[in-house]
Amino acid sequence: MTLSLGAILAQGAGLASVVVLPRLFSDESIGSLGVLVSTLTILAVAINGGLELAVMLPDEEEGARALTWTSIGIAGVLTALTGLIGWWVSPLLSQWLGPSAYVSLVWLPLSLLLEGLSQPLRTWLNRHQAYRLLSLSRGARSVVTLLVSLGTGWAGWGTAGLVLGWVTGQVAALLPLLAGTTGLAQPPSRAAAWQWVKRYGDFPRYAVVSSWLNTLARFLPVYVLLPAFGAGLTGQFVQADRILSLPAALVGMAVGGVFYEKARHAWAHAPETLETLTRQTARQLTWLGLGPLVALVVAGPQLFAWVLGPGWTEAGTFAQVLAPWFYLVFIASPLSYLIDVRRQLPAFLWFNLVQLLLRAAALWAGTGSGDALVAVALFSLAGVGVSGAQLVWTLRLGKAPLPDAQ
Repeated sequence: MTLSLGAILAQGAGLASVVVLPRLFSDESIGSLGVLVSTLTILAVAINGGLELAVMLPDEEEGARALTWTSIGIAGVLTALTGLIGWWVSPLLSQWLGPSAYVSLVWLPLSLLLEGLSQPLRTWLNRHQAYRLLSLSRGARSVVTLLVSLGTGWAGWGTAGLVLGWVTGQVAALLPLLAGTTGLAQPPSRAAAWQWVKRYGDFPRYAVVSSWLNTLARFLPVYVLLPAFGAGLTGQFVQADRILSLPAALVGMAVGGVFYEKARHAWAHAPETLETLTRQTARQLTWLGLGPLVALVVAGPQLFAWVLGPGWTEAGTFAQVLAPWFYLVFIASPLSYLIDVRRQLPAFLWFNLVQLLLRAAALWAGTGSGDALVAVALFSLAGVGVSGAQLVWTLRLGKAPLPDAQ
């Protein structure tokens, strides 16, 4: 419940931002911020080398401390490397993305470092059940981001205001995490750190690569639409994507957390009950998401113009063609915890690889047509195919044990 308070505060601020900020910032500014956030999200998957995922595992505090410090050190090295590469290819980036989006990427190293510090610290605090600090961190990030963005929006700062709001929110999220790091005061020796890295280095391997492929496929349209159709139209897509992601964030994550615990317990103690649990959850999610799907498909442009203003009709058109894919994601994402329960991460890695290739091909074909709506529609169609296949597969995971699962 303590964590939920932060989640409710964060989602409330997030909902307010997607409704209010489009009235203060142009679609070009929102598209430029989308480039920063997309790039950050893709790189953040691997910025700690995956070791932040293993901080929860050691029984000994020494091991958790060593993994936390090592993951922070990796983040520092990779952030510096990212900054050097960005400086080296800056002329190419400026030409490819345009000046507005390029200016937002200037902030990427700082934003990436803040994320690289926050990720292992969140796991450290979770290990020590510091839920109040975790809740405060999540709520502070969303609220500060919203307030700074509102202030800079009213001041007419444009892209710079959105980026400043984003980075300030990251700083606000980090401060409560730092308050819970008293147990990290003494760094481990290099030999001790290496011992723990060798012990747990294999654990996050599949998860990191798989998550990175999934994240790259998720944000691929931003990098394709921007050079092909401009920052304004990319901003329309980003806004549609943000709004369609809200149900998954508000409902899907909560359902997924409960389903994960129940599925893990069922598989360990009563495997024959797992099928009933899986099908009941899938059925409830199917009916829960059906109403928004129909509303978006029937009246997406009108709804977006009514909520966000008449300048966002094109975002509503994008939402129309994206809605079937997001509907399947809404159902499949909570059920995907079965992949962890049944230890099928290698197979999930192949799913994400195929997904990336199909979406890249769809976007390439769509941009070749010269029509952004065709590109987004093909991207959505590829997502429907992969998400539908994943949903069928996860339903089978909940049905019958695989030959090697026991």
